[in-house]
Amino acid sequence: MATKIPKELYVVLKSPRDPVNPPLGFLNAYEPGKVTFEKKRKTQEEWAYGPYRNSRLVMQGGIYVLEYDEILSIDYSKVYNDPTRYTTQKTQVDIKSQPEIWKNDALTGFRILNFISRYSTSNKVWRILDPRGVEFEIPTSKLDEIIQSHGIKKGGEIDAKCCWAGNKNLVIVG
Repeated sequence: MATKIPKELYVVLKSPRDPVNPPLGFLNAYEPGKVTFEKKRKTQEEWAYGPYRNSRLVMQGGIYVLEYDEILSIDYSKVYNDPTRYTTQKTQVDIKSQPEIWKNDALTGFRILNFISRYSTSNKVWRILDPRGVEFEIPTSKLDEIIQSHGIKKGGEIDAKCCWAGNKNLVIVG
């Protein structure tokens, strides 16, 4: 079965903790109108901008702002699942790293930076620097496929054209 390569990617970024390191990104196939895309988009935005109550991105003056329900008070005397127990107001915050839509062209210059070990599991993922200046993570199995099929240059550069097949799926093309 052939790997499906999307034409465009929806990318959100977490701002780097320091100005020296590139931002960490989370990408997904850009397929507006599809239910699966909307669910993944929501997950991406919560990862990048925080899990706010009833949050959504809204366009204002050419940029996105995050709009969410700010909880002002909770009436604990009411039933737990009763939505009327919250007093809320709509709040907006500016987001530093705007979501982006990228063309998913095959590029050279992807570079392996390091590996990350997850605290809560034994999973290991590899940080890859996309030539557009953003770090993404791929699983060890994907890195193994890349090494077995093409190899790595000195300095960690992948010796082939690559593009993204979806979150954490970097693939060799051409």
